[in-house]
Amino acid sequence: ISLMTDRKTDDFFIGRIKGQFYNTCPEVAVVDLAHGFSFTDLFEPTFVLRNSYKYFPKGTIHIIGINSEHTVNQKHLIYISGGHYFICADNGIVPLAMDEKIDKVFSPEELYKYVDFSPAWVGFSHIASKIIKKSEFVNICKEVSDYKKFIDFVPRYNESFIIGRVIYIDTYGNVILDISKELFDRVGKGRKFKLRVPGVGRDITKINIGYAYAETPDRELIARFNSFSLLEIAIVGQGISELYSIRKNVPVKITFYDN
Repeated sequence: ISLMTDRKTDDFFIGRIKGQFYNTCPEVAVVDLAHGFSFTDLFEPTFVLRNSYKYFPKGTIHIIGINSEHTVNQKHLIYISGGHYFICADNGIVPLAMDEKIDKVFSPEELYKYVDFSPAWVGFSHIASKIIKKSEFVNICKEVSDYKKFIDFVPRYNESFIIGRVIYIDTYGNVILDISKELFDRVGKGRKFKLRVPGVGRDITKINIGYAYAETPDRELIARFNSFSLLEIAIVGQGISELYSIRKNVPVKITFYDN
């Protein structure tokens, strides 16, 4: 089981959640994927889930405990995609994170008739125990097709510019944008460009290969495509987000021009 929550890592509730899972599913291992997300931000947990879940073996149960309360307007759902199981509230995170087609979606409402699922984690652990017994899970849960879907990360662009935004800030203070290498190459067509981050006061005019000091002087502002093929902005030897107070959702513009 992989675990993502909107709780801080030092919140004792994380331990309670794991205890609930071990109590219900003692035969499985619970792995912390990431915690501390804002329950109002869909895009950061989507980024983390999208770029993490495939590194787990097929059959892994991914628990997304972000804005996870079960209400009249927000039910819990079980998603199956590529051999992975995802348990999450119907808040759009899982469909937004999937690069591939979701195979099936189930409602656990029939399971909830037999258990007090408040708080949500009790219900999630109960669902996980049933998924482990796959035949019982399939027989009890109802397949559904009506669930929330949102538009993917889509920067604005035309033939001369791309306007993206900061979707993630890593441990080192590097900022990751929603601008993919594919989009950059398709719009740029090999032309020169200027990349401007609000508040920084200087442009980036080339794409670096990495952070190597031999390639880039210390404290130099750089842009590179990371292992996710997304554009990342950094300062060698320092965290750019702290230095310039860059936050998530800040817009970033790239302007392309001919020689």
